[in-house]
Amino acid sequence: MDAAACFSREKRDVPVAEVARTRERMRAKFCDPSNEKYVNDADLRRMLSWTTGPLFIREEDGAVKCVLAVSTLHDSPTRLIPGHSHRIVSLHGVQHGFHRLFYRLFNGSIGKDAQGKPLFVLHNCHGNHGSCVQPHHLRTGTAAENVAQRIPDGTYLRHARGERTNCAKLTAEQVTAIRNDYANRTIKRKDVAEKYGVSVQTINNVGSGRTWLHLLPGALPPSAEIQVLAPIKFKGKSQPGERNGRAKLKDAERRAIRREYAAGNETHDSLAKKYGVSASVIGKTIHKAEI
Repeated sequence: MDAAACFSREKRDVPVAEVARTRERMRAKFCDPSNEKYVNDADLRRMLSWTTGPLFIREEDGAVKCVLAVSTLHDSPTRLIPGHSHRIVSLHGVQHGFHRLFYRLFNGSIGKDAQGKPLFVLHNCHGNHGSCVQPHHLRTGTAAENVAQRIPDGTYLRHARGERTNCAKLTAEQVTAIRNDYANRTIKRKDVAEKYGVSVQTINNVGSGRTWLHLLPGALPPSAEIQVLAPIKFKGKSQPGERNGRAKLKDAERRAIRREYAAGNETHDSLAKKYGVSASVIGKTIHKAEI
């Protein structure tokens, strides 16, 4: 299915027969008028009208077709979640992720993980930008499974970064050149900043790896294989890693944290508890590698 169809500005006309067929697949509690979460025919028709086709339709080879949730920009009851490709919809005054709502309507309760946190709704299909709401393509999973799925699906590359952001002042080629100048002690950072028309702080952030992290050697590749972030030379006044008197983690621990997180079996919270630091420290260790 063409993913561009999800940006159509026209509502789909849903036949009465399609509403009836779809209702037969819904879980009983959502069809029961006595239930506070009851979904009537008008609600169901409205939700289906913002999809690219009927649910539960099979291809010639027997596979169930993907069905995407559409977005019509400002005049739609569905809209993109900022920074994500999922849509949200309002039902009975409460906003729901379209895919999470369809999972609950047709597959049942989402449930919680071992720590009592709500599970994520993941996609078994690939390449539809996370907007598929076909119940057969949805399953639940933990936060670690959600992170691990982003790599083979390539969804971690969909968020704007680098030159694709509206506020970018540098190109990838300039960032590479700046890091080479940054590692050269004979060149002043002020001169580098004037050369590229940015502030000294921007040069410090680029050179130390605080920004443009995706261009660091060993950053996550566009393949299913996860690699551990490689080190970058640091020429600042404050020393990185365990050489800093305020360091809470040793260099070996930092590398171990990145490997464990990349494996997809740990979350920020679980790693924080394991190494006796805050989740914020874990996040900085993973995403702002300097050693």
